[in-house]
Amino acid sequence: RFHCNSPASPGTDMVGIRKASLINRNRHMVHGVNVKKVHTFHDEKGGTLRGDNIVHVLEYNGVKIAHFGDIGHVLTAEQAAEIGDVDIALVPIGGTYTVLTDEAKTICEQVNAKIVIPMHYRSGSYGYDVLETTENFEKLFDNVEHHNTDEFTVPDKITPKAVILQ
Repeated sequence: RFHCNSPASPGTDMVGIRKASLINRNRHMVHGVNVKKVHTFHDEKGGTLRGDNIVHVLEYNGVKIAHFGDIGHVLTAEQAAEIGDVDIALVPIGGTYTVLTDEAKTICEQVNAKIVIPMHYRSGSYGYDVLETTENFEKLFDNVEHHNTDEFTVPDKITPKAVILQ
């Protein structure tokens, strides 16, 4: 799973920082995965409303993935440059506690994301009532795939699209 606030299921391996090689304060190597942390904010007011946020940029076998966490603003030019171009972006779209759909699209454009996977939205029986659904998000993309699972396998050939997971 890409995002959860509960411990892993029994039998699931967790990668801990103590197994990581420290490259510098914001970079680690974990089991061959290069992990970079980019400081952002959980709101559009420099963190004064909801605090800090960390974007985690993972790179493995030539595939670069950015998990934007609970980002609450579009990226500055410096943040976008630090993240760089990504193959896959996991970005919140629900609004209220994070960015809105149009801001999420802007963030993905700032890092030239090829595949965009939304998170933190309302759908069916889950999500807070104040969150947006994927409806407006889907209108922003020419190619949208719906998956009836919460898993996604990175294809050999990465083509631009939005991927909605269950």
